[in-house]
Amino acid sequence: MAKAEIGNPKKKLKTERPKNPNQRLEQGGNGGESLKWLNSLPEVQALVAEAFGGRPVSQQSLSEWRHGGYQDWLRHQEALALARQMMAENEEWSQVAAPPLADQAAG
Repeated sequence: MAKAEIGNPKKKLKTERPKNPNQRLEQGGNGGESLKWLNSLPEVQALVAEAFGGRPVSQQSLSEWRHGGYQDWLRHQEALALARQMMAENEEWSQVAAPPLADQAAG
C-alpha cells in the first residue's frame, strides 16, 4: 500500500509566492524583508490605520508573532496534513477492504 505523501511544505512554498504572513515566515524570509512586505499589504495598512493609529507593524510585534500565533499556525498546518494523510489512507483501505458484515449478511 502506498503512503500518502505529505511533502515538505517549505520546499513547496519556495516555488510559490507567499499568500499570507505565516507562509512568508515559513519560507524563512528575514525580519526586515518580511516586515516591509507585511506593512505594504493594503489589508494590514487598513488594520493599523483603524486599530493602531497608523503605526506600522514593528520588528518587536513580528518577533512576538513568530513565537506565538505563528507557532499556533504551524501546529494547525501539521494537523491538517495529518488529517489529509489519514483521509487518503482511509480511501485506500476502503478500495481494498471487504464490504461491511451487515452488507454481506443482507446479500
